[in-house]
Amino acid sequence: MGNEQGASILGIRSASLDEGALEALLTADGHEVRWCSLDEALRRLGQEPLPDLVIGYHDDETQEMERLFVHLREGRHQDRFVPCLVLCPKGKTRARVQALQAGADECMDREGEPSEMIARIGALLRIKSIQDRMAKSRRELQRRVATDRVTGLLNRANFEVRCSQELERARRYQEPLALLVVDLDGFREFNRQEGEGMGNSVLTETGQILEEVVREVDLVGRLSADTFGVVLPNTHVTGAVTAAERVWRAVGGRTFVHEARTARMTCSVGIAFFPARGVRVPEDLLRRGREALYRAKQEGRNRICLYQAAHYLYEPGEAQDESEVEPNHGGA
Repeated sequence: MGNEQGASILGIRSASLDEGALEALLTADGHEVRWCSLDEALRRLGQEPLPDLVIGYHDDETQEMERLFVHLREGRHQDRFVPCLVLCPKGKTRARVQALQAGADECMDREGEPSEMIARIGALLRIKSIQDRMAKSRRELQRRVATDRVTGLLNRANFEVRCSQELERARRYQEPLALLVVDLDGFREFNRQEGEGMGNSVLTETGQILEEVVREVDLVGRLSADTFGVVLPNTHVTGAVTAAERVWRAVGGRTFVHEARTARMTCSVGIAFFPARGVRVPEDLLRRGREALYRAKQEGRNRICLYQAAHYLYEPGEAQDESEVEPNHGGA
């Protein structure tokens, strides 16, 4: 929340704190307080939702709270900022210095003036609000840099990075990997005739279709104007063909709508695999997927082509209603 009032506060139990009096003070100011042990606090700070503020007690003769400070510092590296107010024995300057050096955001005497405590808590919550807005802006910027503006999918650069990571994972654990390269048939001419608005609508909905029909672990990205890529981790040939046919059926069976206008599209799909001879880096996998796609286009579009030692053309047949389509097979 991070608001100056109405905050969620996590209090760490200590025999040196008067929980009742402190809770009454904070509740009167509109905050919600939950008390727990230090171990329980550490567990809660690793889960969502996070509290807006932590309050604890520190004495220079006990170092237990330093576990909390370490945990909070680690969370800040992940944009999980939770401020910490530490209460110390009256006149214990050393305890306050230790707490601040260890990572506390604010310290004050346990017997301090209640109005001062409320003011310090308000200041910490304002800082949290600023930190939260900055973290949100950073995440949004990262999302924009990593995603395609039109479809919201991974852009080509980020897709290739993720593809490289999945290829390395497959190599390390000796698992299969497949890549689908999906192209909308005749899209460039369609875009010229129907206009950018309709074209962008088709691209966006195609991206949504791809994300709907593949698994959650699969990666979907936009490679170029009308071409998409799908990385299928831990997927053999049969599974890749099944996924490609789901894509082909879903795209061909969809009626695209934009501003009361409708359109139908078909797609061609190229499939490449790992492990395979000559596939060592993501560029090898993408090149073979594009070569298989090119062969599907040469054979008349609206087809699925597998790249193996030689191309194998898989012809699903005309895309009408999904329930009506039956695949045909052909070799190449």
